Amino acid sequence: AVLAVASCERGGSSSSSGSTGIADGPLLATGSADKTARVWNATTGESLRTFEAPSPIGAVAFSPAGTHLLTCCGDGQCLIWNVESGDVEMVLSGHAGGVCAADWSDDGQLIVTASADHTAKLWHGVFGQCMETLRGHRAVLRGASFSRGGGRVATSSWDRTAKVWDVASGVCLLTLRGHAGEVLSVAWCPDSDEDARGAGRLATGSADGLAKVWCAEDGQLLLTLEGHTGAVRSARFSGDGRGLLTASSDGSARIWDTATGRTCWSLAGLPDKAASAAFVR
Repeated sequence: AVLAVASCERGGSSSSSGSTGIADGPLLATGSADKTARVWNATTGESLRTFEAPSPIGAVAFSPAGTHLLTCCGDGQCLIWNVESGDVEMVLSGHAGGVCAADWSDDGQLIVTASADHTAKLWHGVFGQCMETLRGHRAVLRGASFSRGGGRVATSSWDRTAKVWDVASGVCLLTLRGHAGEVLSVAWCPDSDEDARGAGRLATGSADGLAKVWCAEDGQLLLTLEGHTGAVRSARFSGDGRGLLTASSDGSARIWDTATGRTCWSLAGLPDKAASAAFVR
């Protein structure tokens, strides 16, 4: 079963013109229970690389430039692969439980991981040292997302909450409560301009079948999105913050208008109970 999907727009790679190089353009990555991750050409569907991990892969994340892929493993490790060569360049070890989610800061200098050990960790994105351990959740963590600029990070947990943390101090700034089930996904709106649509917002997806949109400054609930009949396992904003893509265990995906809360696109009959979804630029 495919457990995770991530996308990126790869561009400016010095090796992309080689005969075995990966061309610039949109890429997808998938992580699977069969212990493999794959990188795909998002335009043609061609499989470009296959990476074999020591345990099932529950989450994948591209570096901002698309040159590296981070795979989150059930054995508590994260492997960072060179997408071009297929080699493991770094191993992040320190969690006492499986790693369920990860994200890179926009500049690639930091990585956040979320684990079944009830903690999140901040890592140096170049050298791999653990910089901070974020403690406060009371159950398995399922989501992690950096704000644009990397000053804050959000996490979500089976304890039915999401939290916002200050990266510099490791202090919890907000706890978001309102879901009636485990919070399975959290994502920061990529538009961080305070004068633009979508500024300072977070989205969560929950086992209660709902997605919610929150103000990341004060924790105010802005929208509750109802329509899925199963757990919302993934929620991600579009690049401009106007759309929210959700994937559910009811076998469907939806795109919601974040201004009105209305469904503007839906797709049913998806395999693997729609464990994850991503926009392709």
